[in-house]
Amino acid sequence: MRGLIPGAEPTMEMFLADVTGCDMRPRPIGESVPGGMAMSAPVGDVHGRVRAGKPAEEAFWATGLR
Repeated sequence: MRGLIPGAEPTMEMFLADVTGCDMRPRPIGESVPGGMAMSAPVGDVHGRVRAGKPAEEAFWATGLR
């Protein structure tokens, strides 16, 4: 597997989404969950920001499906 930045190989692929209209439990420092990790935090009164990650060996870019 080869990363985009020289140095250590990547260990996780991350996704970011801003969402509305759902209740989220704040996870500001992230938590391990089955299949990867999750982070969430409120952004304003009705918006939230979600980050999710999965191990690099399962990442989209690692599968060759660019």
